[in-house]
Amino acid sequence: MDGGDARRWTGASLRADGSYLVTVSRDEVAHLAKELPQQFEAPRDEAGADRHRPDAAALLGALAARIERPVGHGCGMAIVTGAGLADLTDGQLRYLLYGLSLVLGRPMAQNPAGERVVSVLDEHPGDAQARGYRTNKALLMHTDAADIAGLLCLQQGSSGGSNAFASAESVHDVLVDEVPELVHEYYRLWEWDVRGQQRPGTGPTLSSPVFSYYAGRLRCRYASVLLRQGAARAGGRLTAEQVAALDRFEEVARRPELQLTYRLSRGESMWLNNYTILHAREAFADEAVSGQVRHLLRTWIWQHDGPPLARCFASSREVY
Repeated sequence: MDGGDARRWTGASLRADGSYLVTVSRDEVAHLAKELPQQFEAPRDEAGADRHRPDAAALLGALAARIERPVGHGCGMAIVTGAGLADLTDGQLRYLLYGLSLVLGRPMAQNPAGERVVSVLDEHPGDAQARGYRTNKALLMHTDAADIAGLLCLQQGSSGGSNAFASAESVHDVLVDEVPELVHEYYRLWEWDVRGQQRPGTGPTLSSPVFSYYAGRLRCRYASVLLRQGAARAGGRLTAEQVAALDRFEEVARRPELQLTYRLSRGESMWLNNYTILHAREAFADEAVSGQVRHLLRTWIWQHDGPPLARCFASSREVY
């Protein structure tokens, strides 16, 4: 599975191919257990990141290269697994996620506090508009606001919490076949609600299409909630055709035959190309009494030498 067709997979073909799996050997895990720091908190500034970059590159460079191959040149995603990863301490796993992110690119701040590694867990927020990673709700198929997203599992909850993935190119192909009259809507500029994450001096919305074809590659950027709220944030409203386009996109992306599903176990991590892979999450439940509380860690990464993007599609690099 390589070349241009690698990103047009279905759930069945990717399960059979297995190219998304990066398996760490027992010897590699033993080396990590010896070399990774027992305790670690990611820095919240570029200077702090630069201090860790050389050490991370020496320790994790080979593993990062194995991740980058499917993420950047294959199916668009990688899941790192291996016996013994679960035995690493929380601090070691935190460094593993952050260190790999430093080698793959530049971890970006994901909130106003400047956190470059955020906890994905149910904080029981009272705000109905709270960002999805702070809740236990199901999340629709979407892409994140960075070149690469990394997620590592510290612990799963008592039930639920599986992730689903779909090839953006496969979704696009189905839309072209079934609703050709709507395809132009995905290539027009939409207003996206950036939920206060913009840089100082920029507006509350970002203008970008859902699909872009540039330099011989199809790229995708999609998040239903941000698209549906963006028009109002910009002082307008969605047209009937836009609503129909969003509804059909979500229906196609949810089709079981297009999806790969996976529930991370402790120590496992996933790495996603945000221009070619859509991902979703099922709702989950925790059991506080037994300590089964779902807790994942997330990084968002700008690549040092990112993919070529159309001007209108690269605009998020100026906002986030």
